[in-house]
Amino acid sequence: MPDELVLPYVANSVFETSGDDLASQFLAGVRFMHQQNVAHLDLKPDNILVTLTTSPRLRICDYDVSVRVVGPESWITGYRGTRGWAAPEITEDPSNPYQPIRADLWSTGRVTEYIAHRQPAHASCLFKALLKRLLNHDPTKRPLLSEICLPHEEEQPQLKRKPSVEKGGVKRRRIHAGSQRVVPDRDAADSN
Repeated sequence: MPDELVLPYVANSVFETSGDDLASQFLAGVRFMHQQNVAHLDLKPDNILVTLTTSPRLRICDYDVSVRVVGPESWITGYRGTRGWAAPEITEDPSNPYQPIRADLWSTGRVTEYIAHRQPAHASCLFKALLKRLLNHDPTKRPLLSEICLPHEEEQPQLKRKPSVEKGGVKRRRIHAGSQRVVPDRDAADSN
């Protein structure tokens, strides 16, 4: 069975080769959790497990203080989380109501920042713009992960095929990834 380590105990060499992938897995995991209306409220490196295989796999654990909410705009009160990883709206005055999903977004930014700092300097560039938004002190300005295209999704867009079209006697297939392009259909070009 492959080794499984808590994130702080993972070797730097793993971050050098798989850091962006680990950050992407983490962001996708938090997005999924939030789409299920669950706020973790204690996201930190000690609650992230990494299975060390050829392609390391990341898992979020320790849901002891998590809450199920009606939606992203739900409110709760009370201190949950770990100092240094909890959102400012929780630590400043836990008796004030706050939105747990938006508080999780701050912690998501902190953990992603932690992963980025364990990588060579060039590797964290993909996440810099997102980090700035997630670590905004104003919770209403933090983007919900379900509403944005994550950095790894921008880097490798899914190509969607559309029906073939005739243009100038050459059969072409439309493929788009962001902007729409028209490229020749090889099968049609070979048959002419």
